[in-house]
Amino acid sequence: MENVIVSAGPTPDSRLEKEKLIQLAKKILKSDSELRFLLRLETEELKTLVACMRVRLESDNR
Repeated sequence: MENVIVSAGPTPDSRLEKEKLIQLAKKILKSDSELRFLLRLETEELKTLVACMRVRLESDNR
């Protein structure tokens, strides 16, 4: 028998993690712009975005 995972949507923890990642992105970008549209991304996609921004900043600072 196959295991099936049923979800009622994002958990409060995943929403909080996304909001923290968005705040980190705003800090990296030094921006006060509203970035809440990024909540539509999956958590892993946000992590990838923030990681890419960090790599870019580190390469610019060399």
